[in-house]
Amino acid sequence: MPIFAAGLLLAGCQPGGSNHLALQSRFFDHVEVIGGRGGGAGEFNKPRSVALDSHDNLFVVDITGRVQKFSPAGEFLLSWQMPQTDLGKPKGMGRDDKGNIVVLEPHYSRVNFYSDSGKLLYQWGTPGTNAGQLGLPRSVAITHHGEIYLSEYGHVERVQKFSLDGKTLLARFGTAGAGPGEFNRAEGLGLDAQERLYVADSCNHRIQIFNPDGKFIASYGKAGQGMGELSYPYDVRIDPQGCQYVCEFGNSRIQVFNSANQPVEIIGGPGSAPGQMSNPWSIAFDSHWNLYVADGGNNRVLKFVRRGNVANTASGQRQFMKGWSHATKAVEGYRSPRRFASGVTSEGPARVLECASPSSVSRASLPRLLPDGEARRWFGCPFRVSDLIFLGAPRWNFVEDVYLAARAVSMN
Repeated sequence: MPIFAAGLLLAGCQPGGSNHLALQSRFFDHVEVIGGRGGGAGEFNKPRSVALDSHDNLFVVDITGRVQKFSPAGEFLLSWQMPQTDLGKPKGMGRDDKGNIVVLEPHYSRVNFYSDSGKLLYQWGTPGTNAGQLGLPRSVAITHHGEIYLSEYGHVERVQKFSLDGKTLLARFGTAGAGPGEFNRAEGLGLDAQERLYVADSCNHRIQIFNPDGKFIASYGKAGQGMGELSYPYDVRIDPQGCQYVCEFGNSRIQVFNSANQPVEIIGGPGSAPGQMSNPWSIAFDSHWNLYVADGGNNRVLKFVRRGNVANTASGQRQFMKGWSHATKAVEGYRSPRRFASGVTSEGPARVLECASPSSVSRASLPRLLPDGEARRWFGCPFRVSDLIFLGAPRWNFVEDVYLAARAVSMN
């Protein structure tokens, strides 16, 4: 059943005063406020984009072209100024596979790569509308393979996919319009565990989903203020369970959709209290799946702190894959897991892998094939075979895939 968190703050403050308030949300325990209006260290003038490095340090760029770095606790660490802002201000941030911070300059058609200390390492981009050129790039998403997606709007309405150094154009798709695969001001980009691409098609008030080759898969949303409706979505992020967090500039809120693209919760709403928003621009997750929001109109960043532990921290994912490498060899009839899938069990968020259908494995045989001690050693965390949960078809089905979910605890 959908839940509205929409600014529903519990009575009283948590430790930390009025900048730290509890939430009624199935996803987040409380919200913290970082920064405020001003030009000093740790202050903002309409923050536009946020990104996190591998140590969960926060990077924020505002309308002045200043990039600021904060510790995971929200403490100001350093800042640097983008050198050119006459034509327009930077918008769009990300992190590459080497841990560098990516900052886009739409009006200069540039993609900049900075070290976490603010040193410019390299940049690329050529203005234009031909294939491989850039026209007002607005958002960036980087795959685990080091490929980079850029959304563009204005003279062109499209998404292009490049090698990380920008030298090779790998794919391009989209054109102006309102049909499937068409865009009207493509803004934020997000990737899920299967590296499907989600595009915030802002002026069409919808999210579109594409496979890694740019083939249209699905879309959802329409203009409005109700549950499942969207108003100028500017960004989108996907958690390991396939839940999609949509940043709505027009409705001043975050709306959460499940892996079936159905709305399940609204967080925030217009206002200036902690947990409320005023025209948020972008969002980003840290490694604990806490959600950061560039709350532009309120000149601050909101940090929504995840409720409980979420299996699937970055280190947990790596360890889990190592575990499955051993486990699948031990289970007769299984091929290696093909890809990650999304799922939530009755126990809560779960690590889910999509496997080939088994030929000779049953529930009864699993304890023999996956001894508890071996499973603990493989997965690097407390684990019992009884924690294996089968999702999808109630019976073995040799035609459809069968989902195996292991309720792994956080590695942190």
